[in-house]
Amino acid sequence: MKTNFFKDTEELKEEIRSNVLSQFGKIQTRQVKDMVLQRQQSSSYIKGITSYCIHKGLNGHLPHNDLVDLAGAVEIYSTSMVLIDNLVDRHNQRDGETTYLQEYGPEMMGLASVYATNVGLLKLAPYLHNFFGISEVDGLDAIGKAITSAVSMDVEKPTQPQQILENIVRVNGITLGFPLGLVASTATDDKLTIFEMMRYGTDTGTAFGLYEEVRDFVGEHGRGKASEIKAGRTPYFVADLASRDHSFNPNNYVGKNISDSEHEKLLELLRGKGALKRTQRLIKNHLGYGSNLLRKNLDREEFEILDSLRTTIEKSLDRMI
Repeated sequence: MKTNFFKDTEELKEEIRSNVLSQFGKIQTRQVKDMVLQRQQSSSYIKGITSYCIHKGLNGHLPHNDLVDLAGAVEIYSTSMVLIDNLVDRHNQRDGETTYLQEYGPEMMGLASVYATNVGLLKLAPYLHNFFGISEVDGLDAIGKAITSAVSMDVEKPTQPQQILENIVRVNGITLGFPLGLVASTATDDKLTIFEMMRYGTDTGTAFGLYEEVRDFVGEHGRGKASEIKAGRTPYFVADLASRDHSFNPNNYVGKNISDSEHEKLLELLRGKGALKRTQRLIKNHLGYGSNLLRKNLDREEFEILDSLRTTIEKSLDRMI
């Protein structure tokens, strides 16, 4: 039977979602609660599901309820990064719904992000000492780099493809790599396995970051077409085109309220010059590296579930590009 990530994990997703909502339901400040709960309305809980599958695939022995709680903690921690993204990018909408940034202001969004970070790390705390002891990784330094890089993407606004890719690795890659390494350490004390699960997370997170840039550009992110370009951020594929074709000036588009006809013109240019195809290959390469690491380390059932997420992303890319 063919595996489908989203269909086959629907029940698990609802368990993780219930766990997260039970934690966020304790929040007393209405504005903070609204902001963190908005994220849950459209979340696929991919990070939590992946965490659960990695622990099981490595033959870990946490009881089911404890493992769901661990997966929920990963999702709560990850929520903080989404809120930072909303704050720095000034996203008033996400997935077609309000983020409450405009209603409640940036200070409250920052407070909501700090809350999610603190609660997430507090729930992960029982596992952190073991993870740091085995891996010798400075996880808190990794978190710090992810946060500062997230801010850098929007404050410094890098325009060179290598700079943009490095930021995506630090933000999206490390944000997934760190918790998946920690999850792996709850199932095994083999240092190589833990590092390879961290590398899987980093490669997959990097692929997701590049993929989300493409989704935003074509208007599948619930914020309208090319919202990040309009906000002044240069996507990787635009920087790639500018680095190869010096007649192309990204400043004609980045930071401008481009019309539908201008968007269509840029889309045709990116397709015609191969920039989107090159980005697609880069995404598939990162997904492929991660897939090989999963195949090497996980039991077949959990590997097939997680690898079906890779094939789903690749099919979505084929359709968009």
